[in-house]
Amino acid sequence: MAKRSNDTVAEAGKSKVRFVYAEVEGSDDSLKSFMATIATAMARPATSHHRALPAERPESVQQDGGNSQVNQADGALPKTDDSETLGIPDSGPNPSSNATASRGRRRGGGQKMDRNSGLSLVPNLDFVPTGKKSLKDFFAERGPRTSEEKILVYISYMAETLELPKITVNHVFSCFQPTGEKYPADLPQTIRNIIKKKAWLAQDGDNLSVTTQGSNYLSHDMGRRSEGGAR
Repeated sequence: MAKRSNDTVAEAGKSKVRFVYAEVEGSDDSLKSFMATIATAMARPATSHHRALPAERPESVQQDGGNSQVNQADGALPKTDDSETLGIPDSGPNPSSNATASRGRRRGGGQKMDRNSGLSLVPNLDFVPTGKKSLKDFFAERGPRTSEEKILVYISYMAETLELPKITVNHVFSCFQPTGEKYPADLPQTIRNIIKKKAWLAQDGDNLSVTTQGSNYLSHDMGRRSEGGAR
């Protein structure tokens, strides 16, 4: 049974069904098959399909001065901001993102930290011992130039001349003032670099000592210059 387009009323909540009498002639098997088809069709629930008409897209009309004006067609939905459509309130500029971008533009603008703040001077250290060479004289004889060389001289003096049983980072920290030298920005890290990269020093717990490589450099290489002025 064919359904014509004008047989269905396109009104919301209404439908129309037309029953047509039909006479079918055939064998018993064909009639049984036909009746089964009719019964299956009658058992199906009625469904309605509504196809929404697409809203007309707004047309852009070029106006004077290069600005574009949008004309809304009849039935077209007005264009809204995404935040309004999704129910997200407009919070304005993000201050955290602006701060992050500002930090990214300003290199070195972060807060400076004192990497030596946890260090302290060791009391009762005598760098001018009676009958022995002072630290200042020992330092001048060796002539160290880099922070690594200065630290090597300090530890060697405290181990050999002062014969201290234990030398820590605080002991090394205490040697800079008597010799009038500037502290490294990060003394503990400088010492770690000497141990790892130059192998002049060894560390057992918090005790520092001079290695064979360090003694050889102190006795034979420190203070010497190759041709061209390079150390």
